Amino acid sequence: MVLGTTGSGDPRNFEATFDKQSSLAHFLGLLPGISLIFFLYGLNALGNDIKKNGQNEALFRLGSMGVFFGILGIVLSTSLNSATQFDGLSGLPTGYQYTINPIGGATQSYTGLIFSIGFTLIALAVSSNRNGVQKILAYIVAVIGLINIVASFINFVDTSTWEAPS
Repeated sequence: MVLGTTGSGDPRNFEATFDKQSSLAHFLGLLPGISLIFFLYGLNALGNDIKKNGQNEALFRLGSMGVFFGILGIVLSTSLNSATQFDGLSGLPTGYQYTINPIGGATQSYTGLIFSIGFTLIALAVSSNRNGVQKILAYIVAVIGLINIVASFINFVDTSTWEAPS
């Protein structure tokens, strides 16, 4: 396969799945973090529009903080994952990548939860400033954000949900 095959149905088994990804898969893993930074610019433009209308600006700004820290965490965890992909690093203990990858994953899980909470607050602020289809779509985004928040809490409580079907 072009992107590689993980070979294990259990993503918690880093030793079995780590070396199975191709270089292209590792490169493509950088794109979400980069695109989220540009997404942040769009949120700032939307924030300026909500600031002019004056309704729920505080809710939007609170949600923006959550989204900002979520993006920061996702970029950090992607960077940690990328740091383990370099060939030829010397002076590091054997198996260091099996420690760094879970740290990056935990960071991404926690900040992803913060991102979801912030994005839900932004959707609720947008829904109070829009009419018609935009209001309905904002509520749909808020419901999807709530589902993501619930799934994140379930993910923290029970790691058996990480297992992929074999």
